[in-house]
Amino acid sequence: MLRIYTISKVILLTLILTLLPSSLAASQKDIPLSRACFKAQMEARKRTNKTFWFAYGLIFGVVGFFTASIEPVSPPSAVELAGKPPDYVETYLKCYEEKVLEIRGNNTLYGATINGVVIGCMSYLYWIVVFRNMSISFDFYY
Repeated sequence: MLRIYTISKVILLTLILTLLPSSLAASQKDIPLSRACFKAQMEARKRTNKTFWFAYGLIFGVVGFFTASIEPVSPPSAVELAGKPPDYVETYLKCYEEKVLEIRGNNTLYGATINGVVIGCMSYLYWIVVFRNMSISFDFYY
């Protein structure tokens, strides 16, 4: 009985030692790519002018929101990408572009929302001023 217990421990230990390094290697391989994505998002936050895109949405409204999402993204600094492997560069560029478009979209949407509220209030006030003083008569002359 003791012999079977020892053999099962040896087999279990062998399986753990053979499978564990491969899973650790796979998780360590993904760490630089997630770090690349994090660095790209930080760079995008730093380089994207939120005030400009808010004003763009404020001035152009919904049209500004849609044009901000199709306008091409300026490339990030080449210093971050110098000497990096291709998969790192690809991940960095993809994450950078996604974050820039997200920041643009959010800020132009905020500006477009305020634009819509202001135009709606102005239209309502105009309607009150113009139509309040009008007398509508339904007298038809034959």
